[in-house]
Amino acid sequence: MRSRYTAYTLEKWNYIYKTWAKDTRPSLPSLRQLDKMTWLNLKILQSSQTEAEGTVEFIASYQGAQGIQQMHEISTFVRSKGRWVYLDGDFNAQVG
Repeated sequence: MRSRYTAYTLEKWNYIYKTWAKDTRPSLPSLRQLDKMTWLNLKILQSSQTEAEGTVEFIASYQGAQGIQQMHEISTFVRSKGRWVYLDGDFNAQVG
């Protein structure tokens, strides 16, 4: 999770693409459109995992076209070929 957040802050779109499950990931060009956001911080609220699946609840703050906002998400990760990849997320709330 933290490595993906760092990749978003540094606009490392190839890394984000490679760490997203093949079944649910968007196209690489559509990821590159997210560069209009400046990520400010990440707060991990809780996490859990089994051998095959994990979840991370977090709040990420960012500066976008509408000012500073926060994204509250519960992300699901799965193990694929020995690596954790992002499967999907449940956007609980928009805070701020």
